[in-house]
Amino acid sequence: MTNPRVYVNPKTGSVKIMGLVDIVDKDGNIIESTENVKFCGCKLSLKYPYCDGSHRAITGESKPTIS
Repeated sequence: MTNPRVYVNPKTGSVKIMGLVDIVDKDGNIIESTENVKFCGCKLSLKYPYCDGSHRAITGESKPTIS
């Protein structure tokens, strides 16, 4: 098993984690296990705390062709 990779977008503050991630509540209980998750850093996402690409309206970033 390899460690997850974490990428931070300096323009938007979004954080993408590539690999298996456990989402936990404040008590440390696992709510969900998922892979390749991206968290919003601009608070414009309609799916906050997950990124939905809404930051593109303010940063001018184009939609990536490869995820």
